[in-house]
Amino acid sequence: SRAAVLVKSISPYTIQQKFVTDCSFVASLCICAAFERRFNQKIVTSIIFPQDHKGNPVLSTTGKYMVKLWLNGIARQVI
Repeated sequence: SRAAVLVKSISPYTIQQKFVTDCSFVASLCICAAFERRFNQKIVTSIIFPQDHKGNPVLSTTGKYMVKLWLNGIARQVI
C-alpha cells in the first residue's frame, strides 16, 4: 500500500513560531518555503522524513518524523 503524502503544497504562511525561540530560524524556514512554492524546488520538503520513492514526505506509521538539518557542515537528525 502507498503511504499518504504529508505535504501537498508548502506555504510560508502556515509556519508558526511556537516552541522555537530563534526567530531567525523560523524566518529562514519561511523564506525557503516561499522559494520552494514559487520555483517548485524541494528545499523544506526534501528534509522531512519518512519519504516515498519520489522524495515526498509521507505520513509516519509511528507518528514520529525526522528533519535533517546541517550544523557547521555536519548533518544532524532532529526527531
